[in-house]
Amino acid sequence: MAFIPLVLGKLPFSVNTATYNKISKSYSSNWATQERVNNSPALQNTGDQSETMTISGVTFPCDNLGAKGALVALRELAASQDSNFLFDLDGFIYGKWAITNIQQENTNNSNTSYSVSLSRYPETTAIDQAKAYVKNAI
Repeated sequence: MAFIPLVLGKLPFSVNTATYNKISKSYSSNWATQERVNNSPALQNTGDQSETMTISGVTFPCDNLGAKGALVALRELAASQDSNFLFDLDGFIYGKWAITNIQQENTNNSNTSYSVSLSRYPETTAIDQAKAYVKNAI
């Protein structure tokens, strides 16, 4: 059985599918700028901060069939236009995420590098998040 460190929806990022080698996160606050006469611009917070994540990896020829299938499954997951839970096998749930972009590049006619961009899908409360998780698990 292969070690599966991360799962998005029902898609595992594992040695037999698409392994990842980098996860980067970005947080941005939502501040609107209002120009003022004879003064510096005023700032007003317009809501919660947004959070994005990028998962990047490379697949190699030895796992090419599983990786190609995983990348196809990833595109199908994006085409479903639904948010999915992201969790690891230590039991940590990162919340619901929507796939916003998938990039794929073939190098050396055998290796395939990929990058998946995700945006956090906000749940209003921890109870709503738990309900959504149970609904998706069934």
